Amino acid sequence: MNENLKKELKLLLQEHAMFNNTLAEMVERNSSAYAIKQIEDEISSLGKKIKSVQEEIKINSPKECENKEEAKKSFYNEIKKPTLARSIKMKTAKEELKKAVDDANGLLNKCKTNLYDSIKKSDFAPYDTPYNTIESKKQHQSIQPYNDVMFSNRFLVRFDNGIECPEWYVRRVNFYPFGKELNISICDFLTERNGKKRPIITEFNNLSVPFRISIDHLDPTGVVLYTERYHGCKVIEHMKGDLDYANDDVATIELRIMYSDVTYEATN
Repeated sequence: MNENLKKELKLLLQEHAMFNNTLAEMVERNSSAYAIKQIEDEISSLGKKIKSVQEEIKINSPKECENKEEAKKSFYNEIKKPTLARSIKMKTAKEELKKAVDDANGLLNKCKTNLYDSIKKSDFAPYDTPYNTIESKKQHQSIQPYNDVMFSNRFLVRFDNGIECPEWYVRRVNFYPFGKELNISICDFLTERNGKKRPIITEFNNLSVPFRISIDHLDPTGVVLYTERYHGCKVIEHMKGDLDYANDDVATIELRIMYSDVTYEATN
């Protein structure tokens, strides 16, 4: 009977070693947590079977395991391999997370200058060039015939009521075809109030009164053509963008805003 048990134990140990090798390969390939969990469950199940067969061998032949402590240590070393693999993966993930955070901070530092310049600078004339004479206006019109046409990427969004959200952190504005709602996408960043830093989303969540949003439409030189003002604004929903180690884009927050009224003010 012991011979059959030994053969069974040998097969179980071989299968156990095979699953451990498979687990190590899956960790190196960055397989999904679900797939790794399945392999770990198989290893755990095999470990229980191995222990059961070893106990049965001990009962039938006590002399087979004289050095019980060494056998126990060897067995538990095999069982702990999946835990070691997880530890290695977690350490690597932490290092990648730290690098991603550092890269994001560097990108945010550049975001202000790059995005602001892309709005303010013109391909046809400097931003601060005055067009206060008939000749200069004619010259500008000959270069850019659409000087009175709005462009979807020439705008600035300003929040009133003391909300500290710089214009260059606004990524996108979407308008709903029905109902008085709009969606504004902003960068996720830290703002400072009373000497304390906190996430920008808390600025909106802590508002107890409605606020106003102003959207300036610019010409290619950065001059404001007209302004939309949304009154009685309230954030009714917000959703943070997805986080992904493989994506180095700036993290964003989507603000769903309801307003009571909108007015339009042309610049003379």
